[in-house]
Amino acid sequence: MYTHGLDMVEIYPPPKELDTGNTVAFGPDFDVDGQGFYQEDVSLITPDGHQLINPPLPYSAADIEKMMARLKRSQKSEAHVSTNTSGESLQ
Repeated sequence: MYTHGLDMVEIYPPPKELDTGNTVAFGPDFDVDGQGFYQEDVSLITPDGHQLINPPLPYSAADIEKMMARLKRSQKSEAHVSTNTSGESLQ
């Protein structure tokens, strides 16, 4: 965990107590077969706890596989050029 400030990553440790309005990042990194992966959740400290700023990220292997499958399907659908009934490209 580290704090966010004027720089992307602050070089000093986070404070012992967090105040409302502070942001913190939880960014585990790992590698598989020499390929590095890095993901980060950023939370805003609120009076009642915290609020996740970014969309929730997958952490389990099953959730990551589901996300990758959705991305592949999305990329395939974007790669197909829409055509009209005469076979002409609509783009």
